[in-house]
Amino acid sequence: MCQDARAILEKDFTSSHSDELQVASLEAIAKARYTLEMAAEFLYMRVVSVDERWSNHETRGALDYLLSTVKAFCTSGGSRRPGLFLLKQLVKRYGVHSIALTSQYKGLSWIVPAEFQQRVVRTCLAFLLCVL
Repeated sequence: MCQDARAILEKDFTSSHSDELQVASLEAIAKARYTLEMAAEFLYMRVVSVDERWSNHETRGALDYLLSTVKAFCTSGGSRRPGLFLLKQLVKRYGVHSIALTSQYKGLSWIVPAEFQQRVVRTCLAFLLCVL
């Protein structure tokens, strides 16, 4: 679903002759948003859940495929919007701490854009110092 949406959106935004979006583009945006919303949930659950179904071989394989597709969608191309939407969904569902928590998990540091990575670490450290 995410790959289809990506292909439609890339085609539409690179060869668009008008300022109007086509129906296929609107459907692709809806698919991409849904995929990123679900990916945010699965990312967080993968990191925090102790439920054994998240460590099941079949589940891990499917989740790894989903996350590699989402990573490609968020990190390739000229727009940062998909990645920012993913971050927004993590914060909306699980709070600001979810960004630092998931980005520290092996292989998931890509969810935070490079220019924000230093800020996330500094903010978390400042918060911890204030709490302690």
